[in-house]
Amino acid sequence: MSDVTGRDLTAPADPAHRADRAHRADPAHRADPAHRADPAHRADPAHRADPAHRADPADLAGPDVPRTDPAITAALLLLTTMIAFENMAVATAMPVVAAELGALGSYGLAFSSMMTAMLLGIVLAGPWTDRAGPLAPVFWGQALFAIGAIVCGAAPSFGVLLIGRVITGLGAGLVIVVEFVVVARTFAPADRPRVFSWMSAAWVLPSLVGGPIAGWLASTVSWRWVFWVVVLPAGVAGSLLLLRRAALRTSPDTGTLGVQGDSPDARGIGDDADNHGDADDHGDAGGHGDAGTPADERREHRRTARLGAVVAGSAGLVQLAIHERPPVFSLLSALAALGLIGVAVAAPKLLPPGTFHSARGLPSVVLTRGLLNGSFLGAFAYLPLMLSQEKGLDATASGLVLAVGSLGWSAGAWAQGRSRRAGADERARLVLIGAAMLAGGWVVFVALTLAHAPVWTFAATIVLGGLGMGLGSTTLSGLVLELSPDREHGRASAALQLADVLGTVVGIAGATAAFSMWHTPGEHRGYVIVWVGLACFGALGVLTAARCASAPSRARDHVPDLSL
Repeated sequence: MSDVTGRDLTAPADPAHRADRAHRADPAHRADPAHRADPAHRADPAHRADPAHRADPADLAGPDVPRTDPAITAALLLLTTMIAFENMAVATAMPVVAAELGALGSYGLAFSSMMTAMLLGIVLAGPWTDRAGPLAPVFWGQALFAIGAIVCGAAPSFGVLLIGRVITGLGAGLVIVVEFVVVARTFAPADRPRVFSWMSAAWVLPSLVGGPIAGWLASTVSWRWVFWVVVLPAGVAGSLLLLRRAALRTSPDTGTLGVQGDSPDARGIGDDADNHGDADDHGDAGGHGDAGTPADERREHRRTARLGAVVAGSAGLVQLAIHERPPVFSLLSALAALGLIGVAVAAPKLLPPGTFHSARGLPSVVLTRGLLNGSFLGAFAYLPLMLSQEKGLDATASGLVLAVGSLGWSAGAWAQGRSRRAGADERARLVLIGAAMLAGGWVVFVALTLAHAPVWTFAATIVLGGLGMGLGSTTLSGLVLELSPDREHGRASAALQLADVLGTVVGIAGATAAFSMWHTPGEHRGYVIVWVGLACFGALGVLTAARCASAPSRARDHVPDLSL
């Protein structure tokens, strides 16, 4: 067995090599400026290919590749904050937007269209980054995100707004994946967990203040500024990355530049990208999947990109039919039917086998995550509209209600992290409890809507839904590691991300179809049907959560290669 440098790991250690290690460990040698700073010595190809050189921590932290990079760290935090703020801000301002543009019946398309495009961006980012490195995809992602925001802010009609949302989602999908590869390229391994924790924390503040700020902008200035306000951070982040573009071509594991193609370093970067789901969700970069040959990896990336494109395009056709509501016998209806078939055929190939049958273990974990996401984020999309249309709240007050729901999610995540339940079977019970709380919250919404209850009761109830979401969704992130083989942790995390997006698209698209069919201005029937549908999503999550306990044999679990 050999490592990426070609060394035989089973062979006895070479005494001369061990003596060389002792020499390199000598503090006098490590402190010698000539050793650390000699450019000719460091640039010597023979020296760089020496396994002893590659293992030297002093070289990893040397001047060629800094252990920390404040400019890139700031750019990553800006990108994460920008996407998080946009998600919360648009949910708050959309009732004002839909009312002005006369698109209440198609309201949910503003959310589901972006998520569909984000799915496409996620699956395209992997092969693009594998082929060209992170520099081009991250710049294009930022540019598309900013262009989409500008188009949305300037939209004279809802159709133009949807175009802007698709562009924004495509850019966000690229950025979400590639920013983790940027971390792999520019930070030493010991520093990456700290950077990932900062990026996770960058989601918290926008979730709490994004809604109220967006509500204030929509109420007192213009809803258009809710979209435009993210353009400046995107420009600043792009400028910072442009200044550090040389670092983005560098791998801190090797100190080499221009790493692409079939080199071991390119495979290492791909592996780091594989692990971003673990680092983000769990604070731990778990194991790698089977690497295979570089050619195999490229073929699998292209296959994943094709399947993702089929799912995104098919879902787009279905959503277009929901928006247009064509006659049953029409070309658009036929295309929508083909779209449904496309999703049914391609989506299962992107997820672990047995996912849509709720097979015990990992497949049910992935399916439950999608159901919980669709249920919660569907309610998050339509609650501001109901509070505006039925309760007369302005956008600022609606944003505060959404912030309360985000606090509930944070509290649920905190509670599961301190639970004494251990093991996959015990942890799966937390998911079941969370799913039941989520479904119960929307059942209470139905009763409150029918009873014309005061606003504070909805705010209290969304805390219940948020608690259930935080308890269940966060626990599922840990179960992915428990129930997938160590070598497939990265792939399983990528499958979980895809389930998040697919579940959100299905949940919001279904709510949009129900609302457009049954909503009548001045009546609450449309909202009641939406809450009932989302409660059914949550109830399905209860059933699948009961099957998240470990399968009899972990070795039977297999995750398709979704290395992103």
